Amino acid sequence: MKVTQCAFNSAVALRRVFINNALATQRSGQLVLPRVLLPSLAEPQPRRAFTIQSPLFSKEQPGRLIRDLHIKSPFVHVRDPETGQLSGPTSPQDILRTLNTKEFSLVVVADPETQNFGPNGPKYPICNIVDRKAERENRHQAVLAERHKKEVDKEIEINWGIAEHDLQLKMRRLRQFLDKGYKVQLTLMRKMKRGKKLATMDECKVLLNTVEEAINQLPGVKDAKPRDGQVGRIWRATLQGTKGSLTAAAKANAVGEEEEAEETVRGDRS
Repeated sequence: MKVTQCAFNSAVALRRVFINNALATQRSGQLVLPRVLLPSLAEPQPRRAFTIQSPLFSKEQPGRLIRDLHIKSPFVHVRDPETGQLSGPTSPQDILRTLNTKEFSLVVVADPETQNFGPNGPKYPICNIVDRKAERENRHQAVLAERHKKEVDKEIEINWGIAEHDLQLKMRRLRQFLDKGYKVQLTLMRKMKRGKKLATMDECKVLLNTVEEAINQLPGVKDAKPRDGQVGRIWRATLQGTKGSLTAAAKANAVGEEEEAEETVRGDRS
């Protein structure tokens, strides 16, 4: 019995869109497939990447994105989320046949009819393949973030994959804000950066432990709200500082260290 691979996911759909377009072009006499599958062997070609500034909304359904069967254009370009590269013109119906539409959606994010792509730009709408569950969660987090923004004085965001030096800078800034008596929202989140390796779950756990230990050692700092979230996704702490408490503690600690050093010197002399 022949086993077939399940195609109901966005990665496979993207791969099929890009490769099927290459095959179609090859059948028309242009050898494009090697440039898709074996880029190192192909002749370098200029490639266009598009950064989408804002999504498009339906005129018939205000506030709703144009998606799936509501896409009227006979062809669309699918945008690769990692590289920004566009596929060749593809029928939206063909793309939807490769998707589990309960989990994924084809969404129009740019249209040449309403946005100026220039004379050499794409002729058809640009689409993203969107994970519906992630989309709902992002909307929910956006609402919460906007709500939190109105309730805090300062915000600090830390990427789960942050470098040690950058983490020290972020924590120093956190101490400065709290020492001024600000209410600060500290958010650990996953930011997708091109060419940067994502943090593993173990690395995320280590980072969270490091951050929480650092917070717990800050004198005069209280949780304005319970800390919440998930490791590796979005985690938040809303902290209320007491003006001057960290500076006073640092001075007291410095005096204590000086007295301890003097006591050690006296002991050595005796």
